[in-house]
Amino acid sequence: MHARDIQSEKIRFLYAGSLLLLIVGAMTAVLMVVLHWNLVPRASLLLWLAAMVMVLAGRAGLLVFFRRLPTRDEVLGAHWLWRFRLGTLASGLTWGVGAVLLCQSGNPVYEAFVAFAMAGISAAAITALAIDRLATLFFVIPLLAPLSVRFLLDPAELALTMGLIVLLFLLILAVIAARIEAYLEENVRLRLQAESQKRQIQTNELRWRFALEGSGQGLWDWEIEDWDRDTDRVFYSPRWKSMLGFAEDQIGSTLAEWKSRVHPEDLATVGGALKRHIDGESPFYETEHRIRCQDGGYKWILDRGQVIEQTPPGMPRRMIGVHIDISDRQFRDANFVERILAVLERTGIDPGLLDLELNESLLLQNPKGAVARMDALKAQGVRLTLDRFGSERSSLGALKNLPLDRLKLDRSLIRDLFADSRAAAIAKSVIALGDALGFEVTAVGVETEAQRRFLEAHACPSFQGYLFSQPLSLEELHAVRRNGGVLQTGL
Repeated sequence: MHARDIQSEKIRFLYAGSLLLLIVGAMTAVLMVVLHWNLVPRASLLLWLAAMVMVLAGRAGLLVFFRRLPTRDEVLGAHWLWRFRLGTLASGLTWGVGAVLLCQSGNPVYEAFVAFAMAGISAAAITALAIDRLATLFFVIPLLAPLSVRFLLDPAELALTMGLIVLLFLLILAVIAARIEAYLEENVRLRLQAESQKRQIQTNELRWRFALEGSGQGLWDWEIEDWDRDTDRVFYSPRWKSMLGFAEDQIGSTLAEWKSRVHPEDLATVGGALKRHIDGESPFYETEHRIRCQDGGYKWILDRGQVIEQTPPGMPRRMIGVHIDISDRQFRDANFVERILAVLERTGIDPGLLDLELNESLLLQNPKGAVARMDALKAQGVRLTLDRFGSERSSLGALKNLPLDRLKLDRSLIRDLFADSRAAAIAKSVIALGDALGFEVTAVGVETEAQRRFLEAHACPSFQGYLFSQPLSLEELHAVRRNGGVLQTGL
């Protein structure tokens, strides 16, 4: 930690407590004058009080200038510290002169009271100024030294004793001031180090999140309690949500948001891998599993994570990780077509009932390879759909070369049909384009009758969205089929 940073904190601390000290000092001076009004020459009292007011006014002006600094975060120069020290020295000298003046009453009781009052003022100064030993000594020594000399020069035995006590008290305060300064400086140093480390951690975390978000990976940050507790708090990054087709405010911050979307057949695998890592049986957590998107379909992801924070007993407390969309990777696999055809042959499913949904970005990365795979699947009767058309780098020129059956109009355009005239214009154009190219067009994310009527009026032939049904599990779908295709309430 740089010495100038500690000095700046010391300066801020001293000036922060100045106003209260100035007010209390002024009130104490007035009370001492009133108390000794009939005991000490009044002209001397008024002259001393005027000097005290001038000193306090000067210190108040210094405080005003300090508070008007353009920024309080900059490193403060040593001149501000020396100005404060000189202000305390002036106050100490004024109080020292006042102590000697007030002891001219000739009344031992009042003199003892003055000594007691000066000791109290000195103790208060130790409390308020101890973060800077010089400022403390600049105030206490000029205050107590003249009073001690005054008593030591008095031939009375009681006065001599009081002088020695004041001198001893002064020495004790000097030692205490040095110790308190060292203690407070160490606390300031530790606090500044902690704040610096906190800022560094926050900066690194922001950089890390930016790097992950920029790479297209979805970040999650889990405050671990128990995998079986759906109420555990989890931070999901905007990219994590958008990967599944959700807006920022459509997914909460509980573990249930994640668990409820993992494919039922993969849930045991995911839970087991997490438990093994949390229990210390594996250095990292990593699984490939399916996760449900907003439209009800599933997307393959590579999920990786690691525990980064533990409780004092060594129990995992925080875990961070990323979701990586690997759906495109499967399509780019050289054996992708053979795998699909093998599944069709093994299950006996009519290829015409299989509709593969492909993203625009996937087809634009390697157009020739993508078209070759699509042609091979198309030759076997598999239907092909271009998903989320209009949400990414839509290439109209590439459409004429793609053997597609369907275009899916992205939900972002449907959502803004009535809020943005440009979204409505694009939606109408895509419907017309699909019809001209011989593609069926499906509007995704239809949630209101008004949206459906608008799309129907512009010749959109098919729709998908919550207006018709929420995503259904396999059991719910079987129930619908048993009911003759009618979706019953509660499904």
